[in-house]
Amino acid sequence: MNRPIHISARWAPIGLGAVLLALAGFAIWAALSTSAATGRAATAEKVSAAFSDARFAISQQGSLEHRYRLDPSPGVRDAHAEAATELVDAMGVVYEVGARVDRDAAQWTFAREDEYRESVNRLFTAVDEADLLAITRIDAQTAPIFESIEESVALAATRSRLEQQTALDDLRASQRLVLIATPVAFALGLVLLVLFTKILTSALVRSRQQAADNRRMALHDALTGLPNRVLFNDRLGQALRDAARDQTEHAVLMIDLDRFKEVNDSLGHAAGDELLVEAATRLQASVRERDTIARMGGDEFAVLLPTTDVAGARRVAALIETAFEESFLLTGLQVEVMASTGIACCPEHGNDAETLLQRADVAMYFAKGRHSGHAMYSDENDPYDPDQLALVGELRRAISDEELLLFFQPKLDLKTNQVTSVEALVRWQHPTRGLLPPVRFVPLAERTGMIRPLTLWVLERALGQCRTWMNAGQELVVGVNLSVQSLLDPEFVAEVTRMLERHGVPARLLEFEITESSVMEDPARSIVLLGRLRELGIGLSIDDFGTGYSSLAYLSQLPVGEIKIDKSFVMAMQTNRDDAVIVRSTIDLARNLGFTVVAEGVETEDALDALRALGCDVAQGYLLSRPVPAQELDAWLASRSITRLA
Repeated sequence: MNRPIHISARWAPIGLGAVLLALAGFAIWAALSTSAATGRAATAEKVSAAFSDARFAISQQGSLEHRYRLDPSPGVRDAHAEAATELVDAMGVVYEVGARVDRDAAQWTFAREDEYRESVNRLFTAVDEADLLAITRIDAQTAPIFESIEESVALAATRSRLEQQTALDDLRASQRLVLIATPVAFALGLVLLVLFTKILTSALVRSRQQAADNRRMALHDALTGLPNRVLFNDRLGQALRDAARDQTEHAVLMIDLDRFKEVNDSLGHAAGDELLVEAATRLQASVRERDTIARMGGDEFAVLLPTTDVAGARRVAALIETAFEESFLLTGLQVEVMASTGIACCPEHGNDAETLLQRADVAMYFAKGRHSGHAMYSDENDPYDPDQLALVGELRRAISDEELLLFFQPKLDLKTNQVTSVEALVRWQHPTRGLLPPVRFVPLAERTGMIRPLTLWVLERALGQCRTWMNAGQELVVGVNLSVQSLLDPEFVAEVTRMLERHGVPARLLEFEITESSVMEDPARSIVLLGRLRELGIGLSIDDFGTGYSSLAYLSQLPVGEIKIDKSFVMAMQTNRDDAVIVRSTIDLARNLGFTVVAEGVETEDALDALRALGCDVAQGYLLSRPVPAQELDAWLASRSITRLA
């Protein structure tokens, strides 16, 4: 009976040592496996982010190449060169940290990018020289090179994202394995190594802590402690899968600090880091606990708002604006730093993570450019939207191919009951999209530099029609709308003068309609140009009055003779007391300042009678006529004459 006990006691130290050695090996294995998985995930994230930056730079190059053909300015060319540099930098990161296949892709891209830049520089030179044959020839060489770069990087980026997801999945699997194996090892050690419980417990706790630390390092930003791009994309992907299953709405916000570079350059990187940490704290205080805030890199943050609609996303964006109203204390200095926020919502603006992030980024840059605090994504404000890019090229062709139409809407003099003036309004008879209203293409023309040829086309046709009416013995003042670009164009007055002389139309029969907001873009330059137009004898009118920034007192400083009350007030004046007061007060004050008053949006006889009673000078609206081609307007004017004679 004593022999087994003796044998057992003799082998116990060896057995205990073997168990302890096995547990130590387990701890080492757990730490090494999770550390390796963490390293792979971090590298994959860095490569994927670099490919994403490269794709964005390529997209910018393509957009700016097309834009240079429409607006060959040094700024566009410099922006194209900057985008090329960003592409090379991004692929440099790929070459530095990527695998063999990534380095091969980077080397191939460097070579093709050199070819593309050489070719596109020749293309820009041809555009500068307006050499259409050279443009066509060089474009045929440039396009395949660019498309090959775009396709290659897109394929590599897709592969990189898959590798990134695989690395993240491996990290999770490693964590799950450690978490499952740890309790088993703990139980075994508790049974076999009662005397070493404290040692084993300590080792296992350290193993778990190491695993948690490794996971946190892989999925969180080291400076702010916020989730990083990898974790944010993972949570966004899960939220979108939930949205598809449960038919719920989600929102994504992209946030950029407006003066971060200035802080870094002026106060140093330590102050910049301090700013980022404080900004992260304020962002966390502006959202719900279940929302995700991530630092995407640099001074850019992202917010995921699960089960949040458009209105809710706007409320959060407003809270973020409020959070940044208080100045930041950096290195003992009070610094004002605001944030620009772009919003994209699922499913309204996209159903996949890449599309939502890209569109939220577009909206953020739109908000930054307008200094509006935040902006919701809109196709109309997306310079990279394929449909918008297609319309730019089609609009240039439409002007040369006579696809545009000019409609006219009459304005009735309420004292004489005569039509003495009309407003010229452009339409686009698109070969596949049908008749497009101005709102579909005029804002696009303003953003891409096409507004100048469009305005000159409208002015040319309006004066030609005015001459036709003069030849028929009828004098009608024709109103043409001007954009802010026309008000800032130093050659515009000379162009107008030449057109008036070419058509033989007296300046008094031409009137330009401008909005309050266009004047306020650059009041000093606008007033000078308006003064020169007024000296020619051209009439000037403020359109959509009441919706902009100015007041009647301010307008007294402008060389205008007419204001048009915005139709939103006129259409509601009989049902909304406040709007009625606005219309009446505007008419009274405008007449005291010597302005002619035009009421837009007149759609009922009661509204017309009320405007007459208030002393309004001119009425315009659907009650009289919708905007129609010149031939239909002639018939309408003739029918009014017959009615009066009868």
